[in-house]
Amino acid sequence: MAFLARHYEKLVLGVLLLAVLGWSYWRLDSINKSGLDMQEMRQRMGMGPEDSKPMLALTADNFLGLKAFVAADIAWQPKGDSSQGTLFDAARYITCANPACAHILPFAVNVCPYCKAEQGPEKTQVAESAEMDSDGDGMPDAYENKHKFLDRNNPGDANLDEDNDGFTNAEEFQSTTHPADPASHPPFAVKLRFVKAARSPLPVTVEKITRNGDDEKKWLIQFSVLENGRRVSRFARVGEKVGDFTVVELHPKTVERIDPAVKMTYKDDASDVVLRRGQEETVVLTRAQQKYEKGVKAELLFLPDLAAGQRDRALKTVAVGEKFTLMVAPDRKETYVLTKVSDRDATVAPVSPSGELGAEIKVSPYRRGGDLRRTRVNTPASGRARLPAGFPGMPPGMMPRR
Repeated sequence: MAFLARHYEKLVLGVLLLAVLGWSYWRLDSINKSGLDMQEMRQRMGMGPEDSKPMLALTADNFLGLKAFVAADIAWQPKGDSSQGTLFDAARYITCANPACAHILPFAVNVCPYCKAEQGPEKTQVAESAEMDSDGDGMPDAYENKHKFLDRNNPGDANLDEDNDGFTNAEEFQSTTHPADPASHPPFAVKLRFVKAARSPLPVTVEKITRNGDDEKKWLIQFSVLENGRRVSRFARVGEKVGDFTVVELHPKTVERIDPAVKMTYKDDASDVVLRRGQEETVVLTRAQQKYEKGVKAELLFLPDLAAGQRDRALKTVAVGEKFTLMVAPDRKETYVLTKVSDRDATVAPVSPSGELGAEIKVSPYRRGGDLRRTRVNTPASGRARLPAGFPGMPPGMMPRR
């Protein structure tokens, strides 16, 4: 026992060494047996040692398929291009028009790289059909093929502005105008967006009534009137004017209210003040009560002004039947009139210099971010965006909101 205690570590190390040597011997023996089995299999298949040659490298001389891959006729697209297809949109291919070849080719190929056969007019007609849109940008391939600056495999060109007239190529296509002619452009109303339907408050409210005796005509009425964008106090009696209104009548009335602080009742003035604007419009106001104008107005946003940082000018509140002007440059203006408004959208019509109304144009709802991404102009190599001549610039120190 004393011997084992003194040489315990040496014994353990010896056992491990024997185990490693045993495993190595077993592994080498397995490899040798595998080699013998492979030779036996070759002999059964009639293959001699001379048949075990290394595989030749694939070149254009011994692999016909490689010629197709390197052929200039095939416009192979980079990884990620929409023409290669996605999980939800399969790539498009054609079969060679030559029956003796019948290879499968990318759709963009016009000449087969295998047999050099042209793919024929049928393929061209299919490629330029009105329904086909290879990049899914809303502009058909036939339309993009007609314009050299458009690429049917590049969806990004839909949001560019080739003629720098303030309208994207896609908007030009939808309006059937020429995308390379700045004089041919869609109506400016295409750049309008509907924000919401709104009702404008009356510019006058009753603040206080001071009773002087029993004759209502002598009572002094204090009004709050909106003048030049700010509220001011104005005083008037029955028969006098306040702003655009005339005080016609005053009907005395009091109501009992409870003061929650002291839990006591008190009498409050709730008299009706009758105002008239013009010949027919009559409004009845009560103290501290806000009334609204008749009819619904539409809040519209003009995207070119918004993109240029002119948010105050971009937002327009327009009533039905009211005319307003859209301007993309000092010498480029168009007049419109609001014809309809609902909770979801609005409709406008262009007004000619002679006052005639054109075809109505529906104003779609505003989508924050998405609309501004499509309202841009081409960016030259300098990296700075070019605005049309005379286009309103950005005020110093301002950046457009994102």
